[in-house]
Amino acid sequence: MNESVKSITVLTAICLIVAIILSGVNYVTAPVIAENQANKANESLIVVLPDAESFEEIAIPEGSPETVTGVYKDTAGTGYAVTVSTSSQYSSSDMQFTIGVGSDGKIVNISLTNYAESKDFGTDTYPQSYIGQDSALSGVDTVAGVTYSSAAFKNAVADAFSVLLSVSDISAGEKTDEQIAAELAQQVFPYACNSAGICSLSASAESYDGISALYETENDTGYIATADDNAETVFMTFDAFGAAISVYDSQAQELDSAEYSAQLESASAVVAGLVQQKQDKIITRIGKMIDGAQVTPLTLSVRSSVSSAYSVTAPDGSYTAFVAQPYGYGGPVEIIYILTSDGEISRFKVISHNETEYFGEAVAESGYAEKQEGANITSPSEDDILISGCTFTSNAVRTAYDDVAEAFESLGAVE
Repeated sequence: MNESVKSITVLTAICLIVAIILSGVNYVTAPVIAENQANKANESLIVVLPDAESFEEIAIPEGSPETVTGVYKDTAGTGYAVTVSTSSQYSSSDMQFTIGVGSDGKIVNISLTNYAESKDFGTDTYPQSYIGQDSALSGVDTVAGVTYSSAAFKNAVADAFSVLLSVSDISAGEKTDEQIAAELAQQVFPYACNSAGICSLSASAESYDGISALYETENDTGYIATADDNAETVFMTFDAFGAAISVYDSQAQELDSAEYSAQLESASAVVAGLVQQKQDKIITRIGKMIDGAQVTPLTLSVRSSVSSAYSVTAPDGSYTAFVAQPYGYGGPVEIIYILTSDGEISRFKVISHNETEYFGEAVAESGYAEKQEGANITSPSEDDILISGCTFTSNAVRTAYDDVAEAFESLGAVE
Protein backbone atom coordinates (compact mmCIF):
# COMPACT_ATOMS: atom_id res chain seq x y z
CA MET A 1 0.00 0.00 0.00
CA ASN A 2 1.55 3.31 -1.03
CA GLU A 3 1.77 6.35 1.26
CA SER A 4 -1.09 8.30 -0.40
CA VAL A 5 -3.51 5.40 0.05
CA LYS A 6 -2.41 5.05 3.70
CA SER A 7 -3.03 8.77 4.26
CA ILE A 8 -6.51 8.57 2.77
CA THR A 9 -7.33 5.51 4.89
CA VAL A 10 -6.12 7.19 8.09
CA LEU A 11 -8.03 10.41 7.36
CA THR A 12 -11.19 8.45 6.58
CA ALA A 13 -10.87 6.52 9.83
CA ILE A 14 -10.34 9.73 11.80
CA CYS A 15 -13.39 11.34 10.21
CA LEU A 16 -15.53 8.30 11.03
CA ILE A 17 -14.37 8.29 14.64
CA VAL A 18 -15.04 12.03 15.04
CA ALA A 19 -18.49 11.65 13.46
CA ILE A 20 -19.34 8.81 15.85
CA ILE A 21 -18.15 10.85 18.85
CA LEU A 22 -20.16 13.91 17.78
CA SER A 23 -23.21 11.76 17.19
CA GLY A 24 -22.83 10.30 20.66
CA VAL A 25 -22.41 13.72 22.24
CA ASN A 26 -25.51 14.98 20.44
CA TYR A 27 -27.43 11.87 21.52
CA VAL A 28 -26.56 12.59 25.14
CA THR A 29 -26.92 16.39 25.13
CA ALA A 30 -30.01 16.85 22.90
CA PRO A 31 -32.48 15.57 25.53
CA VAL A 32 -30.76 17.68 28.19
CA ILE A 33 -31.02 20.82 26.03
CA ALA A 34 -34.68 20.07 25.28
CA GLU A 35 -35.38 19.50 28.99
CA ASN A 36 -33.67 22.77 29.93
CA GLN A 37 -35.73 24.66 27.36
CA ALA A 38 -38.90 23.01 28.67
CA ASN A 39 -37.97 23.97 32.24
CA LYS A 40 -37.38 27.55 31.13
CA ALA A 41 -40.79 27.59 29.44
CA ASN A 42 -42.49 26.21 32.59
CA GLU A 43 -40.74 28.76 34.78
CA SER A 44 -41.81 31.50 32.40
CA LEU A 45 -45.48 30.70 33.05
CA ILE A 46 -45.06 31.85 36.65
CA VAL A 47 -43.01 34.86 35.54
CA VAL A 48 -45.76 36.16 33.25
CA LEU A 49 -48.63 35.29 35.63
CA PRO A 50 -47.10 35.55 39.12
CA ASP A 51 -50.50 35.40 40.90
CA ALA A 52 -51.51 32.14 39.24
CA GLU A 53 -52.20 29.12 41.46
CA SER A 54 -51.71 26.35 38.91
CA PHE A 55 -51.89 25.91 35.16
CA GLU A 56 -54.16 23.80 33.03
CA GLU A 57 -53.09 23.25 29.43
CA ILE A 58 -55.66 24.04 26.75
CA ALA A 59 -55.67 22.16 23.45
CA ILE A 60 -54.60 24.31 20.51
CA PRO A 61 -57.24 24.19 17.74
CA GLU A 62 -56.28 22.53 14.48
CA GLY A 63 -55.15 25.00 11.85
CA SER A 64 -53.77 27.48 14.38
CA PRO A 65 -50.52 29.35 13.65
CA GLU A 66 -47.52 27.07 14.10
CA THR A 67 -45.79 29.77 16.12
CA VAL A 68 -48.10 29.04 19.07
CA THR A 69 -46.69 26.06 20.98
CA GLY A 70 -48.78 26.07 24.14
CA VAL A 71 -51.80 27.69 25.81
CA TYR A 72 -52.29 27.49 29.58
CA LYS A 73 -55.11 28.67 31.84
CA ASP A 74 -54.68 29.65 35.46
CA THR A 75 -57.14 27.53 37.44
CA ALA A 76 -57.76 30.51 39.73
CA GLY A 77 -58.98 32.56 36.76
CA THR A 78 -56.34 35.30 36.76
CA GLY A 79 -55.57 34.80 33.08
CA TYR A 80 -53.70 32.80 30.48
CA ALA A 81 -50.13 32.09 29.44
CA VAL A 82 -49.18 31.43 25.82
CA THR A 83 -45.82 30.05 24.70
CA VAL A 84 -44.62 30.89 21.21
CA SER A 85 -41.65 30.07 19.00
CA THR A 86 -40.78 32.07 15.91
CA SER A 87 -37.84 33.09 13.74
CA SER A 88 -36.76 35.79 11.34
CA GLN A 89 -34.34 35.84 8.43
CA TYR A 90 -31.60 36.67 10.93
CA SER A 91 -32.21 33.87 13.44
CA SER A 92 -29.54 31.35 14.36
CA SER A 93 -32.24 29.55 16.36
CA ASP A 94 -35.90 30.13 17.17
CA MET A 95 -36.95 33.12 19.23
CA GLN A 96 -39.03 31.77 22.11
CA PHE A 97 -41.09 33.67 24.64
CA THR A 98 -44.12 33.41 26.90
CA ILE A 99 -46.97 35.91 27.05
CA GLY A 100 -49.14 36.43 30.10
CA VAL A 101 -52.64 37.75 29.35
CA GLY A 102 -54.98 38.79 32.14
CA SER A 103 -58.66 37.93 32.29
CA ASP A 104 -59.33 41.43 30.91
CA GLY A 105 -57.57 40.50 27.66
CA LYS A 106 -54.51 42.69 28.24
CA ILE A 107 -50.88 41.60 28.37
CA VAL A 108 -49.55 41.32 31.92
CA ASN A 109 -45.96 40.41 31.08
CA ILE A 110 -43.72 38.85 28.44
CA SER A 111 -40.72 36.64 29.20
CA LEU A 112 -38.08 35.90 26.56
CA THR A 113 -36.75 32.35 27.03
CA ASN A 114 -34.52 32.20 23.94
CA TYR A 115 -33.17 34.97 21.71
CA ALA A 116 -30.46 34.41 19.12
CA GLU A 117 -31.11 37.14 16.56
CA SER A 118 -28.09 38.77 14.92
CA LYS A 119 -29.42 42.17 16.01
CA ASP A 120 -30.83 43.03 19.42
CA PHE A 121 -34.17 44.84 19.24
CA GLY A 122 -33.85 45.63 22.94
CA THR A 123 -34.52 42.40 24.78
CA ASP A 124 -34.92 44.27 28.06
CA THR A 125 -37.18 46.98 26.70
CA TYR A 126 -39.05 46.02 23.52
CA PRO A 127 -41.09 43.12 24.98
CA GLN A 128 -42.07 45.36 27.90
CA SER A 129 -43.63 47.85 25.47
CA TYR A 130 -46.39 45.28 24.93
CA ILE A 131 -47.51 45.29 28.56
CA GLY A 132 -51.05 46.65 28.84
CA GLN A 133 -51.84 45.98 25.19
CA ASP A 134 -54.91 44.03 24.08
CA SER A 135 -55.24 41.99 20.89
CA ALA A 136 -55.36 45.14 18.74
CA LEU A 137 -51.70 45.90 19.59
CA SER A 138 -52.40 49.51 18.69
CA GLY A 139 -49.64 50.95 20.86
CA VAL A 140 -46.61 49.06 19.58
CA ASP A 141 -44.59 49.06 16.39
CA THR A 142 -41.52 47.40 14.93
CA VAL A 143 -38.03 48.65 15.80
CA ALA A 144 -36.20 50.72 13.18
CA GLY A 145 -33.03 48.96 12.09
CA VAL A 146 -34.22 45.65 13.53
CA THR A 147 -37.36 45.40 11.43
CA TYR A 148 -37.34 41.68 10.64
CA SER A 149 -36.70 40.47 14.19
CA SER A 150 -39.18 42.86 15.79
CA ALA A 151 -41.76 42.09 13.09
CA ALA A 152 -41.37 38.36 13.79
CA PHE A 153 -41.90 39.10 17.48
CA LYS A 154 -44.98 41.25 16.89
CA ASN A 155 -46.50 38.76 14.46
CA ALA A 156 -45.99 35.97 17.00
CA VAL A 157 -47.78 38.02 19.67
CA ALA A 158 -50.65 38.56 17.22
CA ASP A 159 -50.70 34.80 16.55
CA ALA A 160 -50.88 34.14 20.29
CA PHE A 161 -53.89 36.41 20.60
CA SER A 162 -55.62 34.84 17.60
CA VAL A 163 -55.41 31.41 19.25
CA LEU A 164 -56.30 32.72 22.70
CA LEU A 165 -59.40 34.48 21.39
CA SER A 166 -60.58 31.18 19.92
CA VAL A 167 -60.18 29.15 23.13
CA SER A 168 -61.00 31.65 25.88
CA ASP A 169 -63.67 34.16 26.82
CA ILE A 170 -61.49 37.28 26.62
CA SER A 171 -62.69 40.01 24.28
CA ALA A 172 -60.83 41.26 21.22
CA GLY A 173 -59.35 44.75 21.29
CA GLU A 174 -60.55 47.44 18.91
CA LYS A 175 -58.13 48.33 16.13
CA THR A 176 -57.57 51.88 14.95
CA ASP A 177 -58.45 52.91 11.40
CA GLU A 178 -54.74 53.21 10.63
CA GLN A 179 -54.14 49.61 11.77
CA ILE A 180 -57.03 48.38 9.65
CA ALA A 181 -55.70 50.35 6.67
CA ALA A 182 -52.22 48.82 7.11
CA GLU A 183 -53.67 45.31 7.21
CA LEU A 184 -55.84 46.08 4.20
CA ALA A 185 -52.75 47.32 2.35
CA GLN A 186 -51.17 43.89 2.81
CA GLN A 187 -54.19 42.40 1.07
CA VAL A 188 -54.66 44.95 -1.71
CA PHE A 189 -51.09 46.21 -2.28
CA PRO A 190 -48.72 43.27 -1.59
CA TYR A 191 -46.05 45.10 -3.63
CA ALA A 192 -46.19 47.92 -1.06
CA CYS A 193 -44.91 45.63 1.71
CA ASN A 194 -41.34 44.70 2.58
CA SER A 195 -40.12 41.11 2.72
CA ALA A 196 -41.28 40.87 6.35
CA GLY A 197 -44.83 41.58 5.14
CA ILE A 198 -44.99 45.04 6.70
CA CYS A 199 -46.81 47.76 4.76
CA SER A 200 -45.79 51.18 6.04
CA LEU A 201 -48.42 53.87 5.61
CA SER A 202 -48.21 57.59 6.23
CA ALA A 203 -51.32 59.50 7.25
CA SER A 204 -51.89 62.86 5.62
CA ALA A 205 -51.99 65.74 8.10
CA GLU A 206 -54.34 67.72 5.88
CA SER A 207 -58.14 67.79 6.11
CA TYR A 208 -60.18 67.00 3.02
CA ASP A 209 -63.84 67.45 2.14
CA GLY A 210 -65.78 64.20 1.94
CA ILE A 211 -63.18 61.92 3.54
CA SER A 212 -62.02 61.48 7.13
CA ALA A 213 -58.43 60.34 6.53
CA LEU A 214 -55.97 59.52 3.76
CA TYR A 215 -53.09 57.04 3.92
CA GLU A 216 -50.28 56.65 1.39
CA THR A 217 -48.02 53.63 1.00
CA GLU A 218 -44.33 54.26 1.58
CA ASN A 219 -43.45 53.41 -2.03
CA ASP A 220 -46.22 55.49 -3.66
CA THR A 221 -47.99 52.45 -5.14
CA GLY A 222 -51.33 52.79 -3.37
CA TYR A 223 -53.66 55.00 -1.37
CA ILE A 224 -56.39 54.29 1.16
CA ALA A 225 -59.03 56.90 1.99
CA THR A 226 -61.56 56.51 4.80
CA ALA A 227 -65.03 57.97 5.11
CA ASP A 228 -67.77 57.76 7.72
CA ASP A 229 -70.97 56.00 6.76
CA ASN A 230 -73.71 55.75 9.40
CA ALA A 231 -71.24 55.47 12.30
CA GLU A 232 -69.19 52.93 10.36
CA THR A 233 -65.89 53.55 8.58
CA VAL A 234 -65.42 52.51 4.97
CA PHE A 235 -62.01 52.12 3.36
CA MET A 236 -61.53 53.10 -0.29
CA THR A 237 -58.45 51.84 -2.12
CA PHE A 238 -56.69 53.42 -5.10
CA ASP A 239 -53.72 52.33 -7.19
CA ALA A 240 -50.55 54.31 -7.94
CA PHE A 241 -52.23 56.10 -10.84
CA GLY A 242 -55.26 57.19 -8.83
CA ALA A 243 -57.70 54.62 -10.19
CA ALA A 244 -60.22 53.32 -7.65
CA ILE A 245 -59.82 49.62 -6.83
CA SER A 246 -62.56 48.80 -4.34
CA VAL A 247 -64.32 49.70 -1.08
CA TYR A 248 -64.01 47.67 2.14
CA ASP A 249 -65.50 47.63 5.61
CA SER A 250 -63.50 47.48 8.85
CA GLN A 251 -63.35 43.68 8.60
CA ALA A 252 -61.65 43.93 5.17
CA GLN A 253 -64.79 42.64 3.47
CA GLU A 254 -65.36 44.07 -0.01
CA LEU A 255 -68.44 46.26 -0.40
CA ASP A 256 -70.49 47.31 -3.41
CA SER A 257 -68.62 50.36 -4.73
CA ALA A 258 -71.78 51.67 -6.41
CA GLU A 259 -73.29 52.34 -2.98
CA TYR A 260 -70.42 54.67 -2.10
CA SER A 261 -70.19 56.74 -5.28
CA ALA A 262 -70.25 60.07 -3.43
CA GLN A 263 -67.42 59.09 -1.08
CA LEU A 264 -65.43 57.65 -3.98
CA GLU A 265 -65.84 60.84 -5.99
CA SER A 266 -64.48 62.94 -3.12
CA ALA A 267 -61.60 60.57 -2.43
CA SER A 268 -60.73 60.22 -6.13
CA ALA A 269 -60.31 63.99 -6.46
CA VAL A 270 -57.96 64.10 -3.47
CA VAL A 271 -55.87 61.15 -4.64
CA ALA A 272 -55.67 62.55 -8.18
CA GLY A 273 -54.18 65.75 -6.78
CA LEU A 274 -51.52 63.84 -4.84
CA VAL A 275 -50.65 61.69 -7.84
CA GLN A 276 -50.20 64.79 -9.99
CA GLN A 277 -47.88 66.39 -7.42
CA LYS A 278 -45.63 63.34 -7.47
CA GLN A 279 -45.73 63.12 -11.26
CA ASP A 280 -44.71 66.77 -11.57
CA LYS A 281 -41.56 66.08 -9.54
CA ILE A 282 -40.62 63.14 -11.75
CA ILE A 283 -41.33 65.13 -14.91
CA THR A 284 -38.89 67.79 -13.69
CA ARG A 285 -36.28 65.12 -13.00
CA ILE A 286 -36.68 63.50 -16.43
CA GLY A 287 -36.31 66.95 -18.00
CA LYS A 288 -32.91 67.24 -16.31
CA MET A 289 -31.89 63.80 -17.56
CA ILE A 290 -32.88 64.46 -21.21
CA ASP A 291 -32.42 67.93 -22.71
CA GLY A 292 -35.49 69.31 -24.44
CA ALA A 293 -37.73 66.46 -23.30
CA GLN A 294 -41.51 66.81 -23.46
CA VAL A 295 -42.94 64.51 -20.79
CA THR A 296 -46.54 63.28 -20.51
CA PRO A 297 -47.81 61.05 -17.67
CA LEU A 298 -49.29 57.68 -18.62
CA THR A 299 -51.89 55.57 -16.83
CA LEU A 300 -51.23 51.85 -16.56
CA SER A 301 -53.62 49.00 -15.85
CA VAL A 302 -50.96 46.81 -14.21
CA ARG A 303 -50.40 47.07 -10.46
CA SER A 304 -46.94 46.43 -9.11
CA SER A 305 -43.93 48.28 -7.71
CA VAL A 306 -44.19 50.65 -10.71
CA SER A 307 -45.43 53.92 -9.23
CA SER A 308 -45.60 56.06 -12.40
CA ALA A 309 -45.02 56.00 -16.17
CA TYR A 310 -44.40 58.63 -18.84
CA SER A 311 -44.22 59.19 -22.57
CA VAL A 312 -41.08 61.16 -23.43
CA THR A 313 -40.46 63.01 -26.68
CA ALA A 314 -36.96 64.45 -27.12
CA PRO A 315 -34.86 65.87 -29.97
CA ASP A 316 -32.95 62.59 -30.20
CA GLY A 317 -36.00 60.30 -30.19
CA SER A 318 -38.99 58.99 -28.27
CA TYR A 319 -38.86 57.07 -25.01
CA THR A 320 -41.03 55.56 -22.31
CA ALA A 321 -40.05 56.21 -18.70
CA PHE A 322 -41.04 54.24 -15.61
CA VAL A 323 -40.47 54.73 -11.91
CA ALA A 324 -40.37 51.55 -9.84
CA GLN A 325 -40.10 51.41 -6.05
CA PRO A 326 -39.53 47.82 -4.89
CA TYR A 327 -38.35 47.14 -1.35
CA GLY A 328 -34.67 46.62 -0.62
CA TYR A 329 -33.04 46.10 2.76
CA GLY A 330 -33.76 49.51 4.25
CA GLY A 331 -36.93 50.48 2.42
CA PRO A 332 -38.06 51.33 -1.12
CA VAL A 333 -35.39 51.67 -3.80
CA GLU A 334 -36.76 54.29 -6.19
CA ILE A 335 -35.47 53.76 -9.74
CA ILE A 336 -36.12 55.55 -13.03
CA TYR A 337 -35.87 53.47 -16.22
CA ILE A 338 -35.95 55.35 -19.53
CA LEU A 339 -36.50 52.92 -22.40
CA THR A 340 -36.27 53.12 -26.17
CA SER A 341 -39.11 51.80 -28.32
CA ASP A 342 -37.58 48.31 -28.39
CA GLY A 343 -37.06 48.14 -24.62
CA GLU A 344 -33.39 49.07 -24.43
CA ILE A 345 -32.45 50.93 -21.27
CA SER A 346 -31.28 54.37 -22.36
CA ARG A 347 -30.95 55.74 -18.84
CA PHE A 348 -31.04 54.14 -15.40
CA LYS A 349 -31.00 56.19 -12.22
CA VAL A 350 -31.67 55.47 -8.55
CA ILE A 351 -33.52 58.49 -7.17
CA SER A 352 -33.65 57.47 -3.53
CA HIS A 353 -32.83 54.53 -1.27
CA ASN A 354 -31.96 53.64 2.30
CA GLU A 355 -29.59 50.74 1.67
CA THR A 356 -26.60 49.94 3.86
CA GLU A 357 -23.54 52.16 3.73
CA TYR A 358 -20.57 50.72 1.80
CA PHE A 359 -22.66 47.75 0.62
CA GLY A 360 -26.21 48.17 -0.67
CA GLU A 361 -25.62 51.83 -1.46
CA ALA A 362 -23.65 50.63 -4.50
CA VAL A 363 -27.02 50.46 -6.27
CA ALA A 364 -26.93 54.26 -6.64
CA GLU A 365 -23.36 54.50 -7.94
CA SER A 366 -22.69 55.58 -11.52
CA GLY A 367 -20.79 52.38 -12.28
CA TYR A 368 -23.84 50.28 -11.41
CA ALA A 369 -26.07 52.44 -13.62
CA GLU A 370 -23.64 52.10 -16.52
CA LYS A 371 -23.93 48.30 -16.32
CA GLN A 372 -27.72 48.54 -16.68
CA GLU A 373 -27.75 51.00 -19.55
CA GLY A 374 -27.76 49.29 -22.93
CA ALA A 375 -29.46 46.14 -21.60
CA ASN A 376 -32.98 45.23 -22.64
CA ILE A 377 -35.63 45.52 -19.95
CA THR A 378 -36.98 42.05 -20.79
CA SER A 379 -33.62 40.24 -20.65
CA PRO A 380 -31.25 41.80 -18.10
CA SER A 381 -27.91 40.28 -17.17
CA GLU A 382 -27.98 38.59 -13.77
CA ASP A 383 -24.31 39.45 -13.27
CA ASP A 384 -25.02 43.14 -13.87
CA ILE A 385 -27.92 43.16 -11.39
CA LEU A 386 -26.10 41.34 -8.60
CA ILE A 387 -24.55 43.41 -5.82
CA SER A 388 -22.24 41.07 -3.93
CA GLY A 389 -23.35 40.41 -0.35
CA CYS A 390 -26.54 42.45 -0.76
CA THR A 391 -29.37 40.00 -1.38
CA PHE A 392 -32.22 42.35 -0.52
CA THR A 393 -30.88 45.18 -2.69
CA SER A 394 -30.21 42.84 -5.63
CA ASN A 395 -33.69 41.35 -5.29
CA ALA A 396 -35.18 44.85 -5.33
CA VAL A 397 -33.54 45.59 -8.68
CA ARG A 398 -34.70 42.22 -10.05
CA THR A 399 -38.25 43.06 -9.00
CA ALA A 400 -37.96 46.47 -10.66
CA TYR A 401 -36.84 44.86 -13.92
CA ASP A 402 -39.71 42.37 -13.87
CA ASP A 403 -42.34 44.96 -13.02
CA VAL A 404 -41.11 47.55 -15.51
CA ALA A 405 -40.96 44.89 -18.23
CA GLU A 406 -44.57 43.93 -17.48
CA ALA A 407 -45.62 47.58 -17.52
CA PHE A 408 -43.76 48.20 -20.80
CA GLU A 409 -45.39 45.21 -22.44
CA SER A 410 -48.83 46.33 -21.22
CA LEU A 411 -48.45 49.44 -23.38
CA GLY A 412 -48.08 47.25 -26.47
CA ALA A 413 -44.52 48.44 -27.03
CA VAL A 414 -43.07 44.94 -27.07
CA GLU A 415 -44.45 42.05 -29.09
